[in-house]
Formats: sequence, C-alpha cells, structure tokens
Amino acid sequence: MKILFLSRSTLFSQPGGDTIQVKETANALQEMGIEVDIHLKGEEIFFNRYDLIHFFNLGRPADILPYLHKIMSPIIVSTIFVEYGKGFFQHTLEYAKTIGRWLNGSDVYPGWLYLQMRQKNAIQLVIDRSKFLVTSTSTEAQRIQKNWKTNQAPRMVPLGLSESFINNTKPEGKREGFLVVGRIEKLKNQKMAIQASNDLELKLKIIGQAAKNQSSYFEECQKLANSQVEFLPYLETADLIEEYQKAETLIMPSHFETFGLVALEAWSQGCKLILSNKIESKSFFEDKALFFDPENLNSLTDAIEKSKDLPNINPDQDLLKKHSWKQSAKALVRLYESSVF
Repeated sequence: MKILFLSRSTLFSQPGGDTIQVKETANALQEMGIEVDIHLKGEEIFFNRYDLIHFFNLGRPADILPYLHKIMSPIIVSTIFVEYGKGFFQHTLEYAKTIGRWLNGSDVYPGWLYLQMRQKNAIQLVIDRSKFLVTSTSTEAQRIQKNWKTNQAPRMVPLGLSESFINNTKPEGKREGFLVVGRIEKLKNQKMAIQASNDLELKLKIIGQAAKNQSSYFEECQKLANSQVEFLPYLETADLIEEYQKAETLIMPSHFETFGLVALEAWSQGCKLILSNKIESKSFFEDKALFFDPENLNSLTDAIEKSKDLPNINPDQDLLKKHSWKQSAKALVRLYESSVF
C-alpha cells in the first residue's frame, strides 16, 4: 500500500502540532512497511501513484480543493479542526485569513474553486469526498457531527508519543521553572502565562516560533515579559525533551486545543500539568492535570499555587507505550485497509 500525506504549504517553514502529527505518523507507518510520501499544497503531485490520500486539517480546505478533480483514490481526512469563532463569523474569518495569507506572500494561491465556494461550502465538499474523517478526541468528533453533514461518524484516533519520548531516561535531579510550548499566537494565549509569571515572580520559558501573521502579538508578549521570562525558538525533539526534563511544570493557556500534544509529551517526561479547560482531551488528562479558565488570570495563578504542593509525575514505559504513534498508526492502517480493499 502506498499512501500520500497532503498538508499545508507552510508545514515545515511554520511548524506546529500538525507538523509533528504528520511526520510521526508517517514514520510509524513506514516502520510497519507502508510507503508514505509527504507532499505540500502547491507542489506538483502525481495522484495516480497512490492507493489512498490522507489529508490533514479540515479547516484549510483550500489546501486540497485544487487537487480534488485529479484524485481518484479514497480520501481520509485528519480533521485537526480548530474553532476560532462560531457559525458565519468562523467561516468568514477563515476565508479572510486564507486570502490574506496568499496576498501577503505567506502562503500559495488558494485556487479559483475555493475563491468561488468560500470556506463553509469548501469544507462540506471535502467532507463529502472523504471516505473517513479522523479526529483525535470524541469531543472533536461530536463537534463536527453537530455542525456538518457527515455520511458516518468520524473515527477517533488519539495522537501519540515518539520513541524518543518513550525511551528517554527522566533525570532524578531538581526541576525548576515553567514552560509554555507552542506557536506564539493569540489562540495559544501566551500573554496570560507571562502575566502570571510576572505577578508570581516565576521562571518561565516560552518555546515556539511566532506566527507570521501575528508578529504584533509576539511583540506584545516580549514587551510584557520581565527578566524572569525567556523566549526560545521552535525546538527539535531532542532539545525539547531536555527542556521538559528540566522544567517542573507545563502550562497550556490556550483558548482552544483539539488534543494538546505538548501536554502528552510533557507528562511523559515527568512535568506537572496546568491546562486550559478548553482542551478537548480533558477527559484523558483529568487525573493528570490541574485545569483553569484561560479567560481568568486569577484562575491560572490559583492553579499555579496549587501545583507547588503536587508531586511530579513519573509514568512507566508500559503506560507510555499505550500512547505511542505506533498504536495510532495501527488504528489508521485498519481504516486504510477498509477504504482500499
């Protein structure tokens, strides 16, 4: 079986959680003997070479729309569907963002079909053409079914951990400080963590690349930060693991998260977790984290104070292996086989 992974043109130049998901899923499948090629929007692609097309990010239909007339193979969509608003506002905002990225040169031309159909109709067309929709949580699946016409319920495949996280030895030494990991943008709400750090005089590291279309937000974060706050760029896995192992606690202050992969990674390395209650994998982390309201600074500072009395987590390897990318890949293969054969 030969699979094509299709994703946004900026998957590697502006890395995010979907970058990790695409790369790690491809690696896990290849280890199982399945051929996988990763292609990005804007590239010339020979779709007849593939048994199945796996598209990532339903909220960016312009990344697959120009190719739909060329695709004869079954399509599976990993939705990764973030909501920045509700209803008409959501669709209008996403349409404007897509056009804006093209006009400012940060993304490729979305195609005449997308310009004509606009966001809502484009998403529905991708859903109609797909064999299966794949979500990372049951909450995301319910949200999609509530708002879109689907032929069948989305299939849930949780995200995973790479072998690097599972096999790494967690040091017994002293941990200190707090981390926020993710692309620097308003949705991730780094400013609240910085304000809490300032108020409580905490050491805080902000790890991530600034979103190209939100440079002003990054500047606001830098101006707000005091000397206790350090900014680090996007880190590759080995360096990120080292930061997780040195830190006492991960804060995820996002206004919205589908799964929140960095929380799983930090937990695997023994970090305490303080997570936004807007994370859709809340049921998974219920017994592993403290939760707070990302609209309320006092809610975050209270959670930070409570976390100081909690022990650090040290999950064993058997537990971590249950949440590996290998397990996620096995679930995907079952979907692939039922789609192709």
